[in-house]
Amino acid sequence: MENNAEQHPENAGTFAGLKRSLQRKKTALVIGLGGAASLVTSVAAETGETGVNWTEISSLISGAAGIMPSVGVLIAAVAGILITLMIIGFVTGIFGAIIDTLRDITRFFR
Repeated sequence: MENNAEQHPENAGTFAGLKRSLQRKKTALVIGLGGAASLVTSVAAETGETGVNWTEISSLISGAAGIMPSVGVLIAAVAGILITLMIIGFVTGIFGAIIDTLRDITRFFR
């Protein structure tokens, strides 16, 4: 779709131009929602008697969830790694700052 300002330059930045632009967007939204609603109803109609066996899918999801650790275990595992990386970053930052300071001092005395 072309922009309203490109079609009617005299309406660019006016209320009429804004109104036309919003009307086109509302029309596109209605068409999109209507298409999505018709797709949902057709899919729902096909999963009647010969549809998806939901018991098998739920057991598969339960098995995958059983493999995953709890949130508390994940946080405890990540916290140690993050603290270690922060300490390493702090120490290397200090040494980097010391080296930069020594370079600046040697440049000053040249």
